[in-house]
Amino acid sequence: MKSLTAAKIDVAKAHDWGIVAEVVEPDMLMPRAIELALQITNLAASMAVRYKHMIDTGYSIPLTDALVLESEIAEASRVNFIANASK
Repeated sequence: MKSLTAAKIDVAKAHDWGIVAEVVEPDMLMPRAIELALQITNLAASMAVRYKHMIDTGYSIPLTDALVLESEIAEASRVNFIANASK
């Protein structure tokens, strides 16, 4: 992997810098990808739409606004989880 400077960086550094969220062994890549895909499909549809909106919008607004948006969506997710857990 190369950074914006075109200097090569290793996986550990990419993880430390937050460029990648998770590192798995090559033989665990597809099982982990499937696990994550199942987690996404298990989200309530409305929450998936909210998270996609957060991701799409978050990159195009000031950081302080993005953090507020993230907080609002996280709270909605918490409330939704509690409501669904009690059913």
